[in-house]
Amino acid sequence: MVDRLEKSGPFPPAWEPVEDEIVVGLVETYTEGSTPYGPCYVCILQVEERRREGTFDPEPRLAVWLGKTVLKNEFQRQRPQVGDRVGIRYLGKHPKGYRNFSMMVEHLGRVRPVGALAAPEDIDPCA
Repeated sequence: MVDRLEKSGPFPPAWEPVEDEIVVGLVETYTEGSTPYGPCYVCILQVEERRREGTFDPEPRLAVWLGKTVLKNEFQRQRPQVGDRVGIRYLGKHPKGYRNFSMMVEHLGRVRPVGALAAPEDIDPCA
């Protein structure tokens, strides 16, 4: 618990990707944030690698807001849990207007029961 409290400092900056940007990191926790459109679940990543055209922002932690439909759907489908490694690539804006992402998850060898939630019981990022 001490480790979690030490990491629970200020809310990390939001990941605001540019086209073809990739971020890879470990899922630290899930939390809920507020937007003008209502509550939104947020995945906090401990960043291991980040590739961004032109610049490199060495933020050790990022908040990945799950408000974008494609990204939220990927989290629902792949269900990364705390401690899992996640890689997310922003593919840019689709011709139909939505923001497109691809995602990979390494579950780090843990066996997950069928239907297990990615986040603590009180927060379902996939709701």
